[in-house]
Amino acid sequence: GAADAGEDQAAARRGAAVRQARARRRGQGPHQGQRPRVRSDRGRAEAAQEEQEGCQRNARERGGL
Repeated sequence: GAADAGEDQAAARRGAAVRQARARRRGQGPHQGQRPRVRSDRGRAEAAQEEQEGCQRNARERGGL
């Protein structure tokens, strides 16, 4: 029912976030090759923060039902 639809939406959001994080981690973009160390370090930090926030949000959604 409604709970299933919510789970599907959450999974879709997670999948989209993961795909975006992967593309960013590969360093694709207009500045590819410039200061790769700084770029990759920032990308890892952002990806880790996104994952942490995503886990907290998912826990809230499940616990609040």
